[in-house]
Amino acid sequence: MRAPDTSFPIPSPEPIRGNIRVFVPHSTSPDALSSYLADEILRGQTAFLVSADNRFRPDVLIQRARKAGRTPASVLSRLHLSRAFTIHQLRETVSDRLEPALLRSGATLVVVAGVLPLFADEAVEPREAFRVLEILLKSLQKLATPDRRILMPIPLPLPPSRRARTLFLRLHGPQQRTEGEM
Repeated sequence: MRAPDTSFPIPSPEPIRGNIRVFVPHSTSPDALSSYLADEILRGQTAFLVSADNRFRPDVLIQRARKAGRTPASVLSRLHLSRAFTIHQLRETVSDRLEPALLRSGATLVVVAGVLPLFADEAVEPREAFRVLEILLKSLQKLATPDRRILMPIPLPLPPSRRARTLFLRLHGPQQRTEGEM
């Protein structure tokens, strides 16, 4: 069994887009995100993962829990997971369902993973993709508070399309690329 990739450092304290931290992680490995979440949970955080890429690895959390002398259940119970497979499911999850779930769970960390490939899908009309993306970002902005971090990793390389590059610039903003914040 190989060791999990742990090159997912903590994001910078400065938000890149409002209170939402959009960044390019050091690693695109799903092990890296799972390891980062395990570290945060082991520090006492409760986290909520909205996965639009279906790459989350709960086995990494189980391994990290055991290594820290904790039961897997004690770590997994502090992670809440929701999956979305279309831009509309993602928008509905974030806009309509996430706030009540955050209030119930007390989660202080929200990670929204897999956004770019979902919105860069050529089967979705560009106007619709950008319209739904703006709704999603406004909803996330409302959820971001001083006590709640909203993280959105955008791994490289980008999908090979003009739309993906345009979406990356819309998400990440005109600032210089801040590679490796997580």
